[in-house]
Amino acid sequence: MKKGRYRKAIKSFKAAMKCDSKLEQDCKSKIKECEEKLKPAPKSTPAPVIEVTRLAITPDSVRFGYETTKAEYIKVDSAPEEWTATSDSNWCKVIPHGKNLSVSCEINQLTSERKATVTISNGKMEETVKVVQSGQKEFINIALDKLEFGSKGEIKELPIKTNTEWEVINIPSWCEVIAKDSDKLILKVAKTKKAKEGTLIVKTKGGEISSAILSQKKGGIF
Repeated sequence: MKKGRYRKAIKSFKAAMKCDSKLEQDCKSKIKECEEKLKPAPKSTPAPVIEVTRLAITPDSVRFGYETTKAEYIKVDSAPEEWTATSDSNWCKVIPHGKNLSVSCEINQLTSERKATVTISNGKMEETVKVVQSGQKEFINIALDKLEFGSKGEIKELPIKTNTEWEVINIPSWCEVIAKDSDKLILKVAKTKKAKEGTLIVKTKGGEISSAILSQKKGGIF
């Protein structure tokens, strides 16, 4: 029934009430029904959109050997789907691949362990991955097995190969260290009439050692 007909029906029921009081109760009920039909339909309220946010990673830590360059992968479950990853150390590289994160390291030239933190964020939440890379084993090696000096006195350079700090722990009394660098010693001996020989020993802070024989020729009459 159209709205105009409902309005006419209301008028008719009101007129009928005036004509016959016995119809009043029934007419009032019918009028109420018509008035309900004339009310505008309530606007439907859309259901609220519930935003789901999550960020889960597996695993949350990785460990590399000092010369390991092969990548490890972190599984990332994120809502929203888009996420970013950053490393706080330039030797630790991160590259997103869909729902996975590639984490790789440059070769560690140090003897000490090093650590980095990778932060993963989807704009709503953050997670971190702890990255640990072991250091190299200490080594030290004197480039020559034997270094010989002339009888008239001499200054010579002795190359040292190492990857850490080191010191001289033994040297013959007739030989003097006049300079020390990270990769060499500069040694000096005075004139002599006698042949001399002794051992030079160097040691890293971790206890690795290397040695070389130092000798000096016998001199004539000065």
